[in-house]
Parts: sequence; structure tokens; C-alpha cells
Amino acid sequence: MTNSGSWRVTARKAVLLAMVAGLTGMARADLQNVQTGGRIVIRGRWIHNTFNESRAAVLHNGFPSLYAWDETNDWTSVEQATSWHARADFTGGVSAFVEFYAYHFWGDGFRSDYLGGIDARPGGDPRLNASLLQGYVETNDTFGLPLRLRIGRQCMTFGKQLLISDHSSPVQRFSFDALRATFTPVDKVTIDVWMAQLAESSPEEKDGDSAFYGVYATYAKSDAAHASLYYLLLRDARRADAIFSGAPDLYEPTVLNTVGARFWGRMEGFDYDVEAAFQFGPADGQALAFASVNRLAGAPPQGERWNNLGFDGEIGYSFDAAWKPRIFAGGLYFEGGEIEDLGGGRFVMGPSFNRLFSVLNYCPVLQDNGNMSNFVQLRAGMNFAPLEKVQVTVRGQQLWVDRSWRPLHSSDHLGFHLDTTVRYSFNPNLLVQLYYGHLFSGAALGDGNFTHAFGNAFDAGRNSRDADYAYWMLTLDF
Repeated sequence: MTNSGSWRVTARKAVLLAMVAGLTGMARADLQNVQTGGRIVIRGRWIHNTFNESRAAVLHNGFPSLYAWDETNDWTSVEQATSWHARADFTGGVSAFVEFYAYHFWGDGFRSDYLGGIDARPGGDPRLNASLLQGYVETNDTFGLPLRLRIGRQCMTFGKQLLISDHSSPVQRFSFDALRATFTPVDKVTIDVWMAQLAESSPEEKDGDSAFYGVYATYAKSDAAHASLYYLLLRDARRADAIFSGAPDLYEPTVLNTVGARFWGRMEGFDYDVEAAFQFGPADGQALAFASVNRLAGAPPQGERWNNLGFDGEIGYSFDAAWKPRIFAGGLYFEGGEIEDLGGGRFVMGPSFNRLFSVLNYCPVLQDNGNMSNFVQLRAGMNFAPLEKVQVTVRGQQLWVDRSWRPLHSSDHLGFHLDTTVRYSFNPNLLVQLYYGHLFSGAALGDGNFTHAFGNAFDAGRNSRDADYAYWMLTLDF
């Protein structure tokens, strides 16, 4: 790998030193206040007719797939996330924030050998131990400007979290090692600029890091009109064999550029939220990931590029009536990659729209989990509140594959997804949530298409039976 990214490393270090110098200049500060708190999230899940036995990848129609879409043993689990944080405020607009977080499944860390009577702590599994989720220093009105600086490990979310979130599921969380500046030059305008280190490969490689940069600007004109414009850059210069074992080091760094816009607002009972993004840039890393996930023989093609559109929009209307009903309709489109014929009966799927760090789970029974791509959705539903502390959402959606796997003449109909969510606010601190979803499976699930893992993973099963998913979840803030 050439040293083409050395200037980027130098630039990052220069910015870091400048920010540290600025913070050091404000170092004389007295402690004013300390606040502590935390959150406990517990979720029990039941998944029916979805996964292969033991959730193992099995070859279906020539590619490994986690899914059966058939009568299998049901999968049940209870997962828990526990976090605790402390915030210290100092004079001069300086503060520090620290948060520890632990995630585990019930039963994966039993503390006693009930057969032998030997008590012991669970060992080995890092999920059983609390880790640092956030730890950053923050300054406000920095250098006398309407500027907030954050340096350190931190969670970041933007907009409706279509591309950037701090959750990978309702229970699991993640954060970024980042420098972030939030500037408010005039009233109603906010501009965020950041750079985050996703992976560090030095000293083995001079240009082997993964970094994430972005600019996100929002104008809040009124309740009826908000607008955001953004540019995101993810650069991954890891060695090829770090993604696909045995690949020659001939591939260019992956450079994913995303430009997007979001418009949303509310007026006279109507509400709307529309967001679109376009991605472009070298995608050799995506080709390597496709080859790795699908256990392909031989090195994947070079010179792949993103050229994909993503869109999500919804309109709604709230009635001034009992139960506060709101009806809504919307849809999404995450463009799939081109199917390429390599000759000799070998085919690969080109890059699909990459949802980056999204948490939006559009179709839970299909195990979207924020990483499905190469699909189209039309949805409609209703929200209402039958009781003061109870909110109900009923939703139906039709789902199709954008680019079906033509070598198998696959269907493009994923199915019809119907679900209901009930939220009960027990008190201001405790939220109880119940969910049930049913998938009337389409023929595409039996044939198989590349929809999961951003279009890298095959979703075929040995059948295409209907599937179900249900969960209960408790969230307590303290």
C-alpha cells in the first residue's frame, strides 16, 4: 500500500493539536456541579420461522444464508444493556462526560457451578464487562464564539438517524472516537463538523486507517419548515487481506462519499419528513466484503464504484379528536448494485446503497436491523392514544427487491409486513413497549436475493413460509 494518505494523518494530527491547545488555554476551571444517572434496557424476543437451526449460515441456492423461512426451532432470548454516566460542569463553559456501558444476554454469565457448587465470576467474554462508551471534554462559547467543541469518545446522532445513529438496535449502542465542532453562526442555523477515527492500523501501516468525516448543516426556519444539508466521507485504507483473507494488496482505498438533504415540518395537522442521499466513490472494499461474506473463490474484481440513491419519505395528518389519531403513508428506496458477469458461471453483486450507521429498522420480521439495502418499500398506518399513557402504532408495508438476482431468475416480491407497537409510559422514567409483527412471505425469500448487510448477504431460505417476530422491552432512566 502506498503512503498516499500520509497527508491526511498529518492533517488530523494538526487539527487535534490545535484543539488541545485551545482547551489547554482554558484549563483553569473550578468544579461547579456533578450529575449522575443511568439507563437499564431489558428486551425479550421471540422469532419464528426465520433462521436456520442454531442461526448458522447454510448454503441456499449456492450462497451462504442465515435464513430458513421455514418451520424451524423458534429462537428466543432476553438481552440487557446497563449504562451509568457522570457529567462534571466547570466554570468557563467547560464540562466532562463519562459513560460506562455493558450488554449481555441473560444466561451467558452465570456465576455459579450448580453441579459442583463452585462459585466463580464469568470469564473471558468482554460483553460481560462494562466498557467505556463515552468519555469526552466539552467547551461552550469557545474562544468567545457561538462554538461548542467536543473531543473524545462520544455518541453522535443526526436527523432521523437515517445514516448516523448511536444504536445498532434498540438495546445495543456504539460511539465514535471523534473531534466535533458545533457552530451556530446566526439564529436558527446550526453547523456540525467532525472527524472520527474508526480503525487504527499504525505502526503496521502508514495509510491503513479508517476515518469518518462530515459536515451537517440545519436551518430551522419555523415549525412548518426545517431543512438539513450534509456531506459525509468515509475513507477505509485497510489492507485488502484484512477484509478478504488472501486477497492481494492491489486494491485502492475505499472512499464513500454521501451528499444528502432532509426537509421536514408540521402545519395545521399535516406533517412531512423527506430525506434523499446520493453515494459515489471507489468501492473496492465493498467488493472485498461481498467476496468474504459469500465465501467466493478467487479475488473479487477491482474498480468497483458506488453510484446509488437512497430515499425515505413520509406524510401524515393528525385529527383533533378523541384518541388523537394520526394517519400516515410513506415509502423508501435503497438502490441495489449492478449484477456483474465475471465469466465461467461466476456472478457478483455490485455496491448497493450503504446505510452507514443507521438504526432505523423498517421491517423487523425481515431482520432489517438498520442494514438492509437493495429494496423498495411502500407503507401506511395509524398512530393513536386510547389512554393517556398508552400509544399504539399499526402499520402495513409492501416490500420488493430493487435488483433481483437474475442468474437465478429470482422473484422481486419480498412480502407484505404487518406490525403493531404498543408503548405504555408507566411513569416519566419507565417505558414499557410491546411489539408483534407478521410477514406474509413473498417468493423472493425462497429464491434469494442480496438484501442484508448492505446488499452483501444472501437472504434465501429452503422455503418461503410466513414468519413472526414479537418482543417486550422495558426502559428505565434514573
